[in-house]
Amino acid sequence: MTVQQSDNRLASPNSLPAFQQNPSPNSFLAQGNMTPDAIRAVLVDDDDFYREAIATELEYLGFRVASFPSGEPMLAHLAAGTDAEVIVLDWKLQSGLGIDLLPMLHEQGVHLPVVFLTGMPAVAAEYAALDLGAVDFVDKARGTAILAKRLRLIVQSARSTQQGDTAQASASEPVQCGNLMLH
Repeated sequence: MTVQQSDNRLASPNSLPAFQQNPSPNSFLAQGNMTPDAIRAVLVDDDDFYREAIATELEYLGFRVASFPSGEPMLAHLAAGTDAEVIVLDWKLQSGLGIDLLPMLHEQGVHLPVVFLTGMPAVAAEYAALDLGAVDFVDKARGTAILAKRLRLIVQSARSTQQGDTAQASASEPVQCGNLMLH
């Protein structure tokens, strides 16, 4: 595999970052890198090449990604039941604006954190997305590593909130140890 660099020289695979090199059979990427606590993300972007690249990089970084070219198949996927933890939506899709999917998600009873990706950042768009319930708005130029870091922080926060709710619910139940009953 060779990749054209911006100064028209060819780069060898060994000069590329590890995630862009062909994986060996024993590498993290080749093994599928799916851990039981992998973050489960839904990605919607109408640019096939970009969507595939971001999904591949996120999977390399330990995410489990279901990707879609538009909102309709994503909505059908979520309606069929999924264990997704976060949704990543492109701001501008061929079928319309990604923000138009937020009310549809809520009508469907989907209340997952939504992060918007955009190639054209604008304060007004970011404000509108956050005002309608998105939790973040990321410029595509920031790169996958920044997106992954933000997704991890969002999901870890949601997971700790869920664990706290579970602990609080179980703390209200009586505990019995021998003849001792704690309320």
